[in-house]
Amino acid sequence: MFGKNARWLWCAATVLCILMALAPVAAAEGPGGTGPDDAMTATGEWKTLSVGDEHWYVFQVPGADKDGNESKVTIEVQAAPVGSVRFHVWDQEGLRKWAAVDPNYHDAAFGHGSAEPLDDLGFVDKLEWAGSLTLPGPYYVCVDQAGMTPAGYAIKIGGDVIASPVKAPQPKPVAPQVARSVAPTGKAGTGPDDAFTATGEWKVLGPGEGDWYVFHTDGADEDGKAPQIMIEMQSTPPGSANFCVWTPEGLHVWTTGSEDQYTLPVGRSAALDLEGGSTIEKSVWSGDPHVGGKYYVCVRQTGSQPTNYSLKITQ
Repeated sequence: MFGKNARWLWCAATVLCILMALAPVAAAEGPGGTGPDDAMTATGEWKTLSVGDEHWYVFQVPGADKDGNESKVTIEVQAAPVGSVRFHVWDQEGLRKWAAVDPNYHDAAFGHGSAEPLDDLGFVDKLEWAGSLTLPGPYYVCVDQAGMTPAGYAIKIGGDVIASPVKAPQPKPVAPQVARSVAPTGKAGTGPDDAFTATGEWKVLGPGEGDWYVFHTDGADEDGKAPQIMIEMQSTPPGSANFCVWTPEGLHVWTTGSEDQYTLPVGRSAALDLEGGSTIEKSVWSGDPHVGGKYYVCVRQTGSQPTNYSLKITQ
C-alpha cells in the first residue's frame, strides 16, 4: 500500500504526464533554417519536418591547401519513417542558378544524399554524401520532407569542417516555395474524446507534445477469461517517449483531482533492453482487463529531442 505522500507524488506525476501533452513548445533562438540566409549549424539533434517543410544548414571548409589537398566532407542524415526525407548539397553558384530558374529546380545542387541499406529493424533511413571541396565556401545543405507523412531526422556534417561557419548573404528564389499540405481527416489525437485508432504508422511528436489512442475490449467471458491486450511502441531516438494506459473511470478521477491510487492509469510502458547499436527503442505493456469497454493510451514525448514512434495494440 502506498502512504498518503506516496499516493500524492504518484498522482502529481500522472498529472504531469497529461500536462506535458498540452504544454506549448518554447520558441527556438538563433537561425530557423528557413533558407540559405537563415541557415542553421548541424548539431546532430533530432528535429521534425511537417509535410512540405524544409530546413537549411550551412558549413564552411578551408578548401584546398598549398599542396592541392582538397577539404573532405561527409554528411549523414538519419530519418524516420523510411523515405520521409531527402537532402541536397549546394554551393553559392548553384544557389544563384536555383534562384534564377525555378525554386523547385534541384539540378543546380552538386550533391544529394544516397540511401544506405536499412538496418535489421528497417525503420530508420540513413542518407549519406561524401565529397572533396576545392573552394572555401560557404556550402549549404537543404533537408526537405518527402512523401505524405511528417518526418523526424538528425543531420551530422563532418570532415574538414570549420567549427563556426562564416555565412554570406544569399539570393532568395524569385518565387516563394508553396508548402505542400494534406487536409486533416478523422481524429487528431488531442485527447480522449479525439483519440486515434492505433494503426502502426509512424508519427512525430515535438518536445512537450502527446497523442491519445482508444481501443475496446469485451472483458471477461462467462468463464472469467478476458482477452490479453498487448501494446507495443517503437520509438527513436531511445528514451524520447513513453505511454500510460487509462480507463474512463481513471480519467474522470484525474479530472476531479482525486488521489485514488487504484483508478488512475492501469498500466505504464516498460522499455526493453536495446540490442547493441540499435537506434529503435521498444516499450511494451500487457494486461487482461476483465471489465469491458473503452480504454485509452496516452503517448507522450519525453526529454529534449523530438520523437518518432509507432504504436500497435493487439488482443
